[in-house]
Amino acid sequence: MDEIQENKRELYRRNEQIIRRYEENEAKVKEAAENIRRNFESSKTSIGPANELLRFFYILEQQSLSDTNDIRRKTRADLEEYINQFRQDEEEEEEEEEEEEEESNDDDQPSVDVSQPVPITSSNVSLPTIASTSAQLPVTIPIVPSQVPTVISTQQASPMNRAYLSPVTAPDCIRPSTLDVYEAILVEVKQYEAQYESIPKERERQLAQPTRDILNKLREDTFNKLEEDLFKYLNGQKYSVSNQDIAIGNSAERFLCYKRLTELILSQLLGGDLNDVKARILLPLIDHISRHPQHKEFRTIFLDGLHKKCPYTVPLYPKPLSATNDAEYLKAMGYTEKMENRLPRLETETEFLNRMSGLIRLFWKLAAKKIPPFDKDLSFGWQWCSDVLNLPPRPNLTVLLLRVFLDEAGELMMEAYSKQFLKLVKTIEANLTRLGANSNPSDVARLETAIQKVLQLNK
Repeated sequence: MDEIQENKRELYRRNEQIIRRYEENEAKVKEAAENIRRNFESSKTSIGPANELLRFFYILEQQSLSDTNDIRRKTRADLEEYINQFRQDEEEEEEEEEEEEEESNDDDQPSVDVSQPVPITSSNVSLPTIASTSAQLPVTIPIVPSQVPTVISTQQASPMNRAYLSPVTAPDCIRPSTLDVYEAILVEVKQYEAQYESIPKERERQLAQPTRDILNKLREDTFNKLEEDLFKYLNGQKYSVSNQDIAIGNSAERFLCYKRLTELILSQLLGGDLNDVKARILLPLIDHISRHPQHKEFRTIFLDGLHKKCPYTVPLYPKPLSATNDAEYLKAMGYTEKMENRLPRLETETEFLNRMSGLIRLFWKLAAKKIPPFDKDLSFGWQWCSDVLNLPPRPNLTVLLLRVFLDEAGELMMEAYSKQFLKLVKTIEANLTRLGANSNPSDVARLETAIQKVLQLNK
């Protein structure tokens, strides 16, 4: 016990040192910036356009640091619109390309062919067909089936002309085809948020009380009765909490309740991985609400909440920005704060990976049981796995994602795609050293065990 307390104190001291060093560095940076600002203000001389340009960029940088994310997105959109005024149209670009081709044809210099390494893509393994049918999968495999309503117009702007809601857009963080599907979910959820964001905080807390009361009492032996109470409440009937009758009054309040319900369901996994008891309660509840025709919006709101808690279900890897400190980056990755001795601390990597395992496992159990919006087929599973293999491997995370995927969906994928999925699993096995680079050897070994388990299904 004393050793545990000593370890906690040592960890606390180490965190204090990190915070102190960070604050000292921040103070030095601010002092240096203030000195630069004073020098600029005191110096009335100019050494020409270069000096004025530096002054301009400094002002822009200081302004950017104080801007909110919404202002930055709007500024980016305005800047792109301004730049596009000076872009050449397609005809001019084609003429220039033709001129360049003619010049290259006239050039007698031989070209140098630089061979590029072939990435792991779904094209390297022949695109599978469902074993039970002869129909071919589409060339572009959607991650989310068509049950999730599409809200982006078919006449989409080019990537240069649009401001994304996704926190990252870089191809080494999220695949372009996946970004489009994820963006559609974010746009739809944004529409729901616009309806309920004007609800007063006091009313928000009041509406959350019935769902919290029901979820707290939910057990296997009370499931049917409490699920019935939940549906009555979501359908607008009164629910009594602390001698107070509460009822949903409109669609905006119902959307807000979907969000609170999602948060309460996902909070059940704060303690770690998804066990059988939680699965027997949570999966039927999510299934019944998602399939109900009056509550179809819950599908997208729940999926968005799951993606935000665990971006690797997209899959999406957060990217550190120049202005992002270590704590902010860890929170973007999905780390949460915990209270210890009445002091907040970020969870450890072990706690984080254990919780991510539960969220990913929930995601794939929903898919394996074909719970909406995953009730069409497993084609998105092929795309998801291909994305994970193509994105640069992340220590411990990549092997965790693939292991849980094979544990929960490996058998179903093998039944659906047979030999084609077998080739994909063998591709994972062949690239295990690269995928597990800088990862815990025990986690790599667990992934290898999951691979062998799937390969045994073919024998």
